[in-house]
Amino acid sequence: MRIDVPRTALWVLAATLLVACGFVLLRACDFGLMPLFGQLYCAVNKPDDALAAERARVQELQAQIREAELRIAEKPSCVPPPRPKIEPDQTLPIHDIPPPMTDPQPPKAEDQLKIPNRIADLKGCWESVRGDLDIVTDDAEERPIGKVRKCYCFGANGRGQLKLSYTDGAKCRSPISADLSGDTLRIHQPHFNCTWKKQNRGLVPAEITCRAAAENEAALCDVQNLGLTRNFFSGEQYRRVEKDHCG
Repeated sequence: MRIDVPRTALWVLAATLLVACGFVLLRACDFGLMPLFGQLYCAVNKPDDALAAERARVQELQAQIREAELRIAEKPSCVPPPRPKIEPDQTLPIHDIPPPMTDPQPPKAEDQLKIPNRIADLKGCWESVRGDLDIVTDDAEERPIGKVRKCYCFGANGRGQLKLSYTDGAKCRSPISADLSGDTLRIHQPHFNCTWKKQNRGLVPAEITCRAAAENEAALCDVQNLGLTRNFFSGEQYRRVEKDHCG
């Protein structure tokens, strides 16, 4: 038996189903008055609290950096710090400083160096009438090293030792020689190295040429250093000293 359904009823049924489906979808996405079955199928994820806090901290640090940069930019230019003290180059040879441009104090007549009649008369120890000498590096800066007691000690044959006794305790020794030609006495000091506490206290080579200013008067000597600066000075005088004085 065939049951006839009115066409109007079919349209009403279709419309009802369509409205019902839309209502269900809206509730599933929490657009209705209450979520479907108490669940949120389209719920939006909440932002991570830790990530938000980290971003806020980064922004705060960036603001602090900008503020510090502004404070630095407003400060006046800094005065450059003083240059550090340069220690002497311990590998450089050294030489003594020339005497001042004044007449040296003459030693006693019996102690002063005169041109000997024979080389054996040179026997003994001699030092500059200036006493302990200032020592500087053998370069353009001539940086001070300290003071030294410098003795020329000879035997009867004109050969001997250069004895250096520094005020800080260093002691150095080097062979020297002398020869006599007429009224001219020459002392030959070779280059030598002398290491003390990792410092080179040796001297550059030097030639000392002494002549008598007048008969029986003290000899006046020219000192020619043969290092890089080839320092030269004249009018040096020497006096006899005891061996113990030279250390």
